Amino acid sequence: MEYSYDSPPSPATPLSSHPFDSQYPDASPANLLDFTLSPSDPRLTGGAYARDDSFEEFDSPLRSGPHGSVRQLGDDLHNLSVDEFYEDEDEDGTAHAHAAHGRETARQQPRFSLFAPSVLHPETPERPISDEQRAESPQEGQGEMHPEDIEPTEETDHRGHLGRAEAREEQLQAALAGLRGINDVFGGYVGALEAAKTHNQRFTLQVSHTNALLDKYIEILGQTEHTQRLVLDETWHGGTEDTNLQALATQVAALAAEAAAARAEQNAREELRQQEEAREREQAAREAVAAAAAGTGRGRGGASVRARGGTRGTLAAGAARGRGRGVVPTPRLPTKPTTGLRKPATGSSIPTAASTGLYKGVVRSLVMPPKFDPSSPETATVLSLFASLGLTDKQSVDIARNAKLSASLKSVIEEGNIVPSKDWDARRGPLIAHLAGIKPGKWDNAANGTGRKYVTAAIVDGRLLSIDQVNAATKYLEGHPDAEINTDMFDRECGVGIIVTPEFTRSAVAAYIDSNIESISRKNWAEAGPTFGKAKALPELRWASSTDIKTAVDDEFTARFGCKEAAKKALEAERAAVAAAGSKKSAKASTSQATTTPSPDVNMFTVGFLRDLHAPGGNPQIKPSLRDEHLAATGGKVRTRFPPEPNGFLHIGHSKAIAVNFGYAAHHGGECILRFDDTNPEAEEQVYFDSILETVRWLGYEPSRVTYSSDYFGELWDCAVELIKRGKAYVCHCTAEEIKEDRGGEARGPRRPSRYRDRPIAENLHEFNRMRAGEYQPGEAILRMKQDLEDGNPQMWDLIAYRAVKKPHHRTGSDWCVYPTYDFTHCLVDSFENISHSLCTTEFILSRVSYEWLCDAIEVYKPRQSEYGRLNLDGTIMSKRKIRKLVEDGHVLGWDDPRLYTLIALRRRGIPPDAIKSFVNGLGVTTQLTHIEISRFENTVRSHLENTVPRLMLVLKPLKVTIANVADDYLVMVDKPVHPKIPSMGTSSIPFTRTVYIDASDFRVEDDKDYFRLAPGKTVGLLNAPFPITYLEHKTDPATGEVIEVVCRLEDGSTGPAKKPKTFIHWVADCPSLQSPVLVDEVRITEQLFKSAKPEESDFIADIAPDTLKIVKGAMVEIGFWKLAKGAMASAWESAHERTKAIAGKAAVSADTPGERRAPTPKSSAAQLVGNECIRFQGLRSAYWTLDKDAVVGCLAEGAMSDPDAKEGRREGDKIILGRIVTLKADVGKK
Repeated sequence: MEYSYDSPPSPATPLSSHPFDSQYPDASPANLLDFTLSPSDPRLTGGAYARDDSFEEFDSPLRSGPHGSVRQLGDDLHNLSVDEFYEDEDEDGTAHAHAAHGRETARQQPRFSLFAPSVLHPETPERPISDEQRAESPQEGQGEMHPEDIEPTEETDHRGHLGRAEAREEQLQAALAGLRGINDVFGGYVGALEAAKTHNQRFTLQVSHTNALLDKYIEILGQTEHTQRLVLDETWHGGTEDTNLQALATQVAALAAEAAAARAEQNAREELRQQEEAREREQAAREAVAAAAAGTGRGRGGASVRARGGTRGTLAAGAARGRGRGVVPTPRLPTKPTTGLRKPATGSSIPTAASTGLYKGVVRSLVMPPKFDPSSPETATVLSLFASLGLTDKQSVDIARNAKLSASLKSVIEEGNIVPSKDWDARRGPLIAHLAGIKPGKWDNAANGTGRKYVTAAIVDGRLLSIDQVNAATKYLEGHPDAEINTDMFDRECGVGIIVTPEFTRSAVAAYIDSNIESISRKNWAEAGPTFGKAKALPELRWASSTDIKTAVDDEFTARFGCKEAAKKALEAERAAVAAAGSKKSAKASTSQATTTPSPDVNMFTVGFLRDLHAPGGNPQIKPSLRDEHLAATGGKVRTRFPPEPNGFLHIGHSKAIAVNFGYAAHHGGECILRFDDTNPEAEEQVYFDSILETVRWLGYEPSRVTYSSDYFGELWDCAVELIKRGKAYVCHCTAEEIKEDRGGEARGPRRPSRYRDRPIAENLHEFNRMRAGEYQPGEAILRMKQDLEDGNPQMWDLIAYRAVKKPHHRTGSDWCVYPTYDFTHCLVDSFENISHSLCTTEFILSRVSYEWLCDAIEVYKPRQSEYGRLNLDGTIMSKRKIRKLVEDGHVLGWDDPRLYTLIALRRRGIPPDAIKSFVNGLGVTTQLTHIEISRFENTVRSHLENTVPRLMLVLKPLKVTIANVADDYLVMVDKPVHPKIPSMGTSSIPFTRTVYIDASDFRVEDDKDYFRLAPGKTVGLLNAPFPITYLEHKTDPATGEVIEVVCRLEDGSTGPAKKPKTFIHWVADCPSLQSPVLVDEVRITEQLFKSAKPEESDFIADIAPDTLKIVKGAMVEIGFWKLAKGAMASAWESAHERTKAIAGKAAVSADTPGERRAPTPKSSAAQLVGNECIRFQGLRSAYWTLDKDAVVGCLAEGAMSDPDAKEGRREGDKIILGRIVTLKADVGKK
């Protein structure tokens, strides 16, 4: 069939009969304008256009792979002209000719391109439809419509044909516009990749920083070489070396922690930057997509494209659902490192998974040593080499594990050409290994770089026979880096040829001990370690074997003081006896010792952090004259201070600060000042001042002076004015939010100076005076120090020095309406008081820089700040704010509730102050934050109480026991020891009668073979009673069925041989004439307040455990309680009076000036040291107990104590309340 352009289309061939129409029914005249051919249509992406029953193949651009040319797709869409969609169904080739005609027409039109402007297609010529075609056209899809119902005309047929062509051409143009929008999206994607390139550059910078940290860590590892040398030295046994090793390990751990903290901070900042960049890239992509989607016309969804294997999704977030599937995905770059330890490839714009793994690799290398396989062939060869030198297997393995030390030892062997033979002396091996571990220096380069080889030769030829000689050799070469080594001088300095026999060593050690026998004998075997160290330092024993010296010391101590273990036990028993004797003289001596220095046996000031502090005057000054003035003021002695803020009660963490500051000064014969840092009148109360002084004295320390920061308000103001005059301070009116933003905000971004930073000096002085005059309200003006904003330390970012506070001060009244901050006050008052050692916890380590900056800025004496790790107890809270909430909400009884760990709570609980100091001493002082379990603290308390308090029989839940075979008036007085292990504590006399009370838990109605206490048919012993008792019967309460009485027989031999009991129980007797038993109104049993170990890290209110306070009524205690209580209180009062009298007139305090505006200065008094908690005892088989603060006992009042005629016993109005200190040790398996 031939098409004619002159004839109109046949009415017998409806428009909807075309193949295109049958596949796309929506393309009817009614909805033609809403039709869009999607580029993802299967007729395009499938690689063929459908024509009747046959297909003409073409090369689809999307078939060329995931990176197929979108430009080709546009060209093919353009070449697919309108004519190709008007084929008929003839099979004689006419349709092919028609399609060819359409392609020929397309060639005459401009070609399509994504990168070229849009060009409208020329109109397609009219195509007449022949009669034959019209007749042969199928009638499908016409319903009931017949050809005769239509009256076609040439004009209407031509117009409809042309309209459909134009509409379809418009739709193709819309598709073209969509593709052009996609082109814009690709442009945005390229921009995102460019942004990723910047991110990669930052990542590379992070890599360089991490490499620097690795170098630092390697340097730290180098400091552990001394540890390796000690491991290899078989002859080393000294305690001094052990102490040095522990200090070195602590230092390495601290440096590693600092490096880890620096890494964590850098990683956090980098992650914040990465997140911000990711958000920016995502936002840019969304904007690009939205812009592209806005230009796609009236399509029913966002423009979309899907490459084979691509990602599905919609370009525009929230766009209407369209026909196409898949999107151009928003590029996502890795924001976290993965695995591997490789640097990114040079020029890479996007970090790969491998290149981003550097961080994890670095962390792994820092926390996990490389695997060591002793069975590998390479390692076996190395171990064999080391063993041939004479090293033990353990020494060889330890060296091989250390790659650096192993390489150094192999280098020594090679350069010394060491080949051990059969007659090789195995003692040379450890010396060679020790030499390999010595850090290279000038000694190694001596003699033209042959220094180490020379020392190696001296070891091999037998001239150097000890580690001391090897050390002396390297020291000599360090000081004589000459071209040639003077052999004679070398031998003389290294002790070559000098042989110290064991006999000579023994005589020298004996002579030293004889000359120091007085001081050594006082400490007995505790002085063996120091004696070894001092003997080793004797000139005549310089080259003696350490083993010989250690043996000589042990032999001499054994000869003089007996066996070490026996002497140690005897000494401990003697000390316990003295501590618990209860005599007035012992109590005075113990109290006197507590006020001076800690026990010499456990001294935290001779080891570790506190041992290595500078000597007075050793802290550098900006001017030499400042040092001289300081030493003149202190007399060259140590001067410390304890500066609490009086805004709350002290807690157990403060006990460490008190022990460190007061103890360090006392240890060195200096003084410690108690200074109240009272610069915040809004939070300070007089009760806190009084409590702090009382707590310090209760712990056993006496301040040399009591001062206040407010005493120096005038001097501090003058310093601030001087700082302004020197151009190093300015008045700022920025809000807190503005200051935070200037410092970089939450993201720690770039810092910028305040807009007031460059004010003229005269203007700053004027504004500062206005602040003092009260012209500014709080928050309207502050004085800031002009420090260094470029410093990485936040404590150098122009800290606040003064702020306005419109509240009267407790000491200065309304004299001031501006007050200095802690950062300004602390260092300057330390300077005014000539503090030699400013000791504080590590949370102030960053403040050290600003501390020293301020002192140097105004050229005053600069104390040295040194930081130690604070003490934290797990399972409790230390925050004053949180404790206040517990008190105010009624969860605890007050700040001194025994369940808290404030020091006043611990005092009320009955914890002895010496136990707290022993606990702090036992922990030692390092730069690490100390987290300790409560159980460890309680173990220390329990150990202290074990041999220092008497033991009484206490029955918590009494059960009446009647002895049937004795008379009603039966009475035997029993003498029982106050402490069975310490006879020197004495005895007490208690009655034994027909009626006694035992604890209800010591009786069972139903017996058991594993139960040994009182039960039907059982015999038990009564502690210290003359005879055991045997069960006869029991009585119960008819209403409750509870056992109310047990009837027993006394096994006194009157009824036959006495049965031997398998266990003993405690008891108290009923004897009204002797006021026995002592009735206890309340026994308060407290448990741990919180359920978790870290309540501060969660909702601490929700973490409160239930039933942490139990009150038991009706308990009974033996009558020995009265003698114990009266003796303890009398001793406490006498000791308190003597201590207070001893410091009268010595401890200078800030004088109170007349005037109502002054608050009273807390004074030292005896009453501060005495309380009900002085009465402590162990209740046998129950716990350690104390007399609670709420108890009222008339015979123990101070007035009654001074009355010799006052009688012991209960008085009218008395109320005895006992509180549990700690439990006894668990007695596992006891029944």
